[in-house]
This record gives sequence, structure tokens and C-alpha cells, in this order.
Amino acid sequence: MEPPIGRHDKDGRLRWDCTRRKEYYNSVDIQTLIKSQGTIYSIEHILYWTQQDNIFEKWMNFTLELKDEGSKINKECKGSGDGLRTFGKLLGNSAYGQTIKADHNDNIQFINNIEDQLKFLQENKMKDIITCDDDDEGYHVFIGNKYLDETVNVTSRSVFLGSFILSYSRVMINDIIDCIYGEERYMKEGISKQIYTGDTDSVVVHIDQVEKLIKAGFIGDDNGKLTDDLFDKFIKGNSFEFAKITELVAPASKKYAVRYITPNNCGKEKIICNGLSKNNMNFKNPFNQQQTITKFNFACMKELYLNKHINHNFVMPDKFKKISIRRTKKEIINKVPMFSIHSSTITRELFTNEFVARHDIENTFYTIPNGNILLH
Repeated sequence: MEPPIGRHDKDGRLRWDCTRRKEYYNSVDIQTLIKSQGTIYSIEHILYWTQQDNIFEKWMNFTLELKDEGSKINKECKGSGDGLRTFGKLLGNSAYGQTIKADHNDNIQFINNIEDQLKFLQENKMKDIITCDDDDEGYHVFIGNKYLDETVNVTSRSVFLGSFILSYSRVMINDIIDCIYGEERYMKEGISKQIYTGDTDSVVVHIDQVEKLIKAGFIGDDNGKLTDDLFDKFIKGNSFEFAKITELVAPASKKYAVRYITPNNCGKEKIICNGLSKNNMNFKNPFNQQQTITKFNFACMKELYLNKHINHNFVMPDKFKKISIRRTKKEIINKVPMFSIHSSTITRELFTNEFVARHDIENTFYTIPNGNILLH
């Protein structure tokens, strides 16, 4: 069984397996674990809140109203409401992202005198010093962690709020998978009963299982409902029509490619590959060195994945890049300012990460004759 709650390995990487673990979990995760036939062996420490309220509800309702308003404007004039809809989505997503973001209490200061230097060393645990010889003032960048009283300063971010938001999203995805597969999901042969791939808010499921989701009320066009990510007009009167996936390559998180057919029998493809520009690259085909790939498509993604043991370097010209406080020797010589933004050629490697084991077993098929659908 692939569990709904992950764990961290010794290197801090997130793993999704049934290994016995010792982790920090909130009450929502614990309920999900028990519901999924997990076992709690011991609880060593508890943080308990004596008061409760829906503190996030008003904010999320506001962001959803912005998205809905953008959708209404789009119906009147296509594309004119995209900005408002994107703004609402950004407000909602960033509120979660900022609450869950790790707080390292980093303190970065530009110092050019002994008084400020001594004060910094008294208030911070030193991590690094960057010498800036290219400046007439002769300042240095001091990087450290603030000394904090842990009995008073726990965190400057509401990580608890962020963790509960993420946990509730897992509850929904877990309920959806339970709706599709029921008790068969927890049997020994359950590996063949898993969804093909998914994310925090999306799943790829077989078309034969969709009727169960419809009856359970999971699919619709309202906020909080699953929609067809490949076909916007999936609602037709009182019924649904979905795009069907014919081929799927999903090697890693945030990286997948699909070929699909719309209800009006139009063949299309979709590529999601975070970190890569699909339409602006310069990449020598490792299987045909005479060919230069300038656009990332399904055929390219599939070929690269099937030959994932080979390192593939993608070159993306004219990409915006933010210069941090640590500059290269060439950037220092050229006096490129810290925290500046400029365009440059960026090289990325694809498929260097460790793959999910399920993608390498015989039960995974890349061609699916009966069709799957991508719900988001």
C-alpha cells in the first residue's frame, strides 16, 4: 500500500512508504493514518490548543471570490479576467506557502565598521562572511543565525496553520482514493490498485472509476471540487464528458507528460516539467547528435525517461536569474551587483533524482488503451 502520509529519511527527503517511523504529526495526519489502517505505537510529546476558530476561512473565501470574479469576466470576454483570477490564486497559495516555509532565523547584514561587527557577533551565531573587495567602502556581508530564547521565540511563521492546510488537502486526496478503490487498496496486492500518479491537488484515475467519484459528489465546477484538467468544458448539461489519456509518462513530482483525446476526438498533449522552459531551449538529442531540440514535447519526454540512466543537460538561453549574495568570480570581476536580476544561459539536468519505485515495476503501463483522466 502507498500510504497517505509521508516520512523523512535520514537526509531529510520525503518518502512515501510503509516503513515504521518517528515523526511530528498533527491531529489531522494522525486521524488519516488510523483511517488508513496505520498503527500508532507511542506519542511522546503533544502541543494542545485550548481555543479554536476558523481563522483562515475569511481569507480563503476572499481569494476564492477574486478567482470567481475573474472567471465571470472571462465568460463575458475571454482572457480579460485571467489577471484577477491569477491574483486571487496567488494570494491563496502564497498565504499557505509563507506559513509553511521553514524559518531559519537568518540574519544578513552589510558591515563596514568594527562596532557593527562586534554587535553582530554578540547577537548571532556566525555562519559565513563574504568579502566585497570590489567596493570602495570595503564592506563585508555577515551571515548568521539570531540567538533566540526558545521558550519565547518559537517561530516567526504560523507553521502550525500551514501544516493543517496541507494535512486537510491530503485528507481530500485520500478520501478520493478510498472512494475509488475501497478496501482493495489495503490488500497485499494493493500496488495494482494505486492511482497512476498525483499531486497535492490532482490525481490521474481510470475512466471506469470516475462514476464513483461523481456519485460521491467529488466532481464539479464549484470551489473544492475536482475538474478535468485537460478539458475545460467537461460539464455538459447534467452529465460529464472527460478527456482520455492514451499515454502517460510521470517520472517525478511536478514532471509529467500526457497524450490524450478530447470528447470531440481531438488528439492533444500536455507537458508539465517544473524548472524547464518548454519552448525556449537548446538541447542536443542524446540519441541523434545531429539534431538540436528547441521545444520540449511528449516524444522527447518519453524518450528521455526510457533512457533515464543517461544524464541529460538542457540549455535554456535568456533566462532571468537573480544574483544572490554569493557571486561567481566572473560576476565579481564584472562588478555584477548583489541581489540584481539579469538574463543568462542556464543549464539544467533532467531525471537526476531518485525515482519512485512504483514507476519501475511491471504493473506500470505507459500506454493505457481504455483511457485515464486527469482530475485537478
